[in-house]
Amino acid sequence: MHLHWKYREVVKLITKQKTMTFVEDTARLLEYESGGILVAIERVPKGYALIYYRGKNYHRPISLRPRNLLTKAKALKRFVAMQRHEVLSSTYSFSCCPINEAWKLIIMCKMMQALSQHIFELEHTIKQLKAEIVCTPFIILAFPPKT
Repeated sequence: MHLHWKYREVVKLITKQKTMTFVEDTARLLEYESGGILVAIERVPKGYALIYYRGKNYHRPISLRPRNLLTKAKALKRFVAMQRHEVLSSTYSFSCCPINEAWKLIIMCKMMQALSQHIFELEHTIKQLKAEIVCTPFIILAFPPKT
């Protein structure tokens, strides 16, 4: 962005994110990190176009590369995680629909059943261990006196 702003006042970035909420989050983040002003977010065939204005009193930063820049591997991991989150949130979103509320209740009941079964098994194990402790005779070792 800063290299483009060296010659022009406006820069247009294209993002391939699908949902508007992620695009707006990215736009605000870039606006904060670059120091520019977000002019518009437009829909284009490839995704969304983010248009930034550098400002009237723009000065290029001393170092164009920020210290907190991600490596390619970390950026790819972050991108994949964001894609996964986007897909899962759009696929399994719980809305106010009564069917989704019913599914929530069913899931909660199944979790409660699993927890109660686990608690029952733990109590049974504790009883067995207590019975073993009571039945096990203690062996008292007598040490001969030191000479």
